[in-house]
Amino acid sequence: MSFALAVWIKTRSSRSADYSIFYSRVNCRRGRLGVAIAISLHELINFDQAQDEHFRKSADILSFAVNHPNFRTQVLSAPYRETYFRPAGGHRVSKTPAEIVQIITEGLERDTIADNTIDISIRQDPTIGAPVVGSTTPGKLPWRTSSWFIQGCTATGDTISPARHMIHEWLHVAGFVHKRQNGYRKDVAYLVGDIVRKILKQMATQKSELASALVV
Repeated sequence: MSFALAVWIKTRSSRSADYSIFYSRVNCRRGRLGVAIAISLHELINFDQAQDEHFRKSADILSFAVNHPNFRTQVLSAPYRETYFRPAGGHRVSKTPAEIVQIITEGLERDTIADNTIDISIRQDPTIGAPVVGSTTPGKLPWRTSSWFIQGCTATGDTISPARHMIHEWLHVAGFVHKRQNGYRKDVAYLVGDIVRKILKQMATQKSELASALVV
């Protein structure tokens, strides 16, 4: 069985030239990628039309990133300094890389059953000042994303940064937490976000390699 992903990426090179790549119906066999992870974008609250359309494109490419053949391997081998996870009503524990992969693959928002779906709801919040991008109550949707970030990404055509932000905040919804007021940037939310960004940037610059690796 195959599934189709319509993927739009727009990013900037170091010379500030825009590169737009549209991959239409990239067919990937589940046997190659494992269980498919779906992205369900439920609502974008207080977004205008342009922002709404832009962030939906980011959700589309996030779907591609988390189903990329290298995603799970990179999550397993990431150099985590800590993997703190807080279950509802419980004490903080550390998760193994295999458990991190399982939570993402099964779409396990905290206290939910496995449905292989990453559920996303975002409320735009103009009160969050830079450099803070977002704020999430562990286990709860929607999370809050700053207006300065939403406006900036929409204005510059950057869809990769919102995709990275979505997986970062969703991992908080799943139950992963930072330590010491974000002092440790090598935790689960940051490093998995970096993996998503790396995959999408590679896809933007290596179209021919992507096609040979994925199209069946």
